Amino acid sequence: KKYCHLTKEERFFIQNSLKNNMSMRSIARQIGKSPSTISREIKRNSNYFGCYQFEKANMKAVKRHSHKHMFRYSVNFEFETFSKLFKNKYDKKYFGIKATYNEIKKVDNLKTPSLRTIFNWIKTNAWVLTKKR
Repeated sequence: KKYCHLTKEERFFIQNSLKNNMSMRSIARQIGKSPSTISREIKRNSNYFGCYQFEKANMKAVKRHSHKHMFRYSVNFEFETFSKLFKNKYDKKYFGIKATYNEIKKVDNLKTPSLRTIFNWIKTNAWVLTKKR
C-alpha cells in the first residue's frame, strides 16, 4: 500500500468537517484516507486547546518534514564512548537494549542519548547495533 501525505486542501476539509461535527471515520471516507490517519493528523496538529486549524497544521507538518534528517544517525563523536560501551555490554541473550542502556546510564559523567534516539540509530543500520533484515 502506498502512503501519501495530506494536502493543504485535505487539511482544510478536515477543519471544516470538524466544525460541522463530522466523525473522523466519515471524514476519512470522504477524502479516501484511513481513520487512523485523520486521528493522528488531528492529534499532532491541534493546538493546546484541541482546536484544529489547517494553516497551522500545514505549517507544523512542513516543519516536521524539514527536521526529519536530524533524527538519523551520523558519525557522532559526542557519543563515541557510549557507543563503544553499548557494543561491549549488549548481549541479546541476557541483556536487552533497554537494560543495556539503563546499565550504561549509571556510569558517571557519560553523555548518553535518549532511548528513542538509540532505537532510531538502530533503525538506520549505521550504528554499532543494526536491526535484523
